[in-house]
Amino acid sequence: MKAIVQNMKNGELRVDEVLPPALKPGGILVQVHRPLISLGTERAVIGLAKKSMLGKAKDRQDLARKVIEKARQEGLWNTYQAVLNRINSPMPPK
Repeated sequence: MKAIVQNMKNGELRVDEVLPPALKPGGILVQVHRPLISLGTERAVIGLAKKSMLGKAKDRQDLARKVIEKARQEGLWNTYQAVLNRINSPMPPK
């Protein structure tokens, strides 16, 4: 199936072929014919993704606080690696 994914490092959007979601017991799988991208939330996420690391931290102070707390608990190097992994992993808009 196809999905829109975003590079959180530079804000680039693309359509990728991805595996369909796993069907959980008691769940249903719905086929979408015409997807809708919310102009509010997705626009904000795209704008955030295009910002520098400092810009991201300034706009999302809640996440910046989580990063600082993680650095206190797990150390700077582990936190740095976790942030890079998160930013470098393409993610679908929510």
